[in-house]
Amino acid sequence: MDCGNVPFDPLDIREGVARATEAVKAILGRGAIPIVLGGDDAVPIPVVRAYEEYGPIVVIQIDEHLDWVPERGGITEGYSSPMRRISEMPWVKQCIQIGLRAFGAADHYEDAVKAGNILITEHEVHLKGIPAILDMIPRGENYFITVDMDGLDPTFMPAVSHPEPGGLTFRESLDLLCGLAGRG
Repeated sequence: MDCGNVPFDPLDIREGVARATEAVKAILGRGAIPIVLGGDDAVPIPVVRAYEEYGPIVVIQIDEHLDWVPERGGITEGYSSPMRRISEMPWVKQCIQIGLRAFGAADHYEDAVKAGNILITEHEVHLKGIPAILDMIPRGENYFITVDMDGLDPTFMPAVSHPEPGGLTFRESLDLLCGLAGRG
């Protein structure tokens, strides 16, 4: 069912973020699985926040970027920071980041590893194959999957702000998502 958009005043971002969390909580409260489309890097933060009563969860991110920036221009819950913020949520058991090819600063990488994140490069996916990647993901968990389209190969997903060579192929993406559906 299409639940529509979450309306908010663009001059009151905090209220909009709170509304997004409440909308996802309402969907979860009905026993449904929310599929949230659109937005920028900040969107997964309020969505995962809605899972507080539904944890523990394992967050699986498909993305080109590590998204572990502590803050950007004083904003701690925005562009380039969602995985850092999500990893700090107590109901998030683990984060597994797949398709990485841009890590940012060395200390961001080190912090993500210290937090227990499993970091899988797109090259590793190509070399090992999806069955080996799926073996790195714990079975029988509640998964939250977030996909940033730049984690996919731009030959089939060119509509990103920075289409860089590489990324997961269409087949790898499909096999990964189908494999996860059979594990959780």
